[in-house]
Amino acid sequence: MSSTQESGQTMPDPPSPTPPSTSAPGDIPVAAAEPTTPTLPSIPTVITIVAWVVTGGLALLALGRLVHLDDAIDWPYTVVNALTPLLYLPAYAAVAVAFARRRNLLLIVSVALIAVHAFWTVPELLPGHAENAASGSARIRVMSANLRYDNAHADRLGAQIQSANPDVLVLLELTPLTLAKVAST
Repeated sequence: MSSTQESGQTMPDPPSPTPPSTSAPGDIPVAAAEPTTPTLPSIPTVITIVAWVVTGGLALLALGRLVHLDDAIDWPYTVVNALTPLLYLPAYAAVAVAFARRRNLLLIVSVALIAVHAFWTVPELLPGHAENAASGSARIRVMSANLRYDNAHADRLGAQIQSANPDVLVLLELTPLTLAKVAST
């Protein structure tokens, strides 16, 4: 561009002031990088991270239990041992996440946790047998019945109690009326 003076001649515009350059002479000027906004991780990535955190925590608890740390430390292993049937259930969800996201190491750790969970839980679900009792242990017969407060057939229970001959009898929701019916037979 040019500017016109009174004499009719055109003169070039003065150069615009440029900020001081920190680059070496001869470098090509580069525009400053635009600030970037941090992006949040995707939902599948967050789910994978949560699966790893849960699996890692459960693996540490299981490892402590496998090396009998629960014999030396009461807390938190008293709670862990009591809640074992429920506590390790998130490992099953971690297997699904690992399989869906193709995370082999997470899959291996989760399957190992499931195996340990089954090892600890299945014996509690299966009934014991009298022949597996320790020698010299006492045998006890326990009978339990829920009579419901308005049981019309409580009189049948008396004969069952006499034929079973239990050492311990537990009657739930027992009222004086149902007790009279049970005792009448």
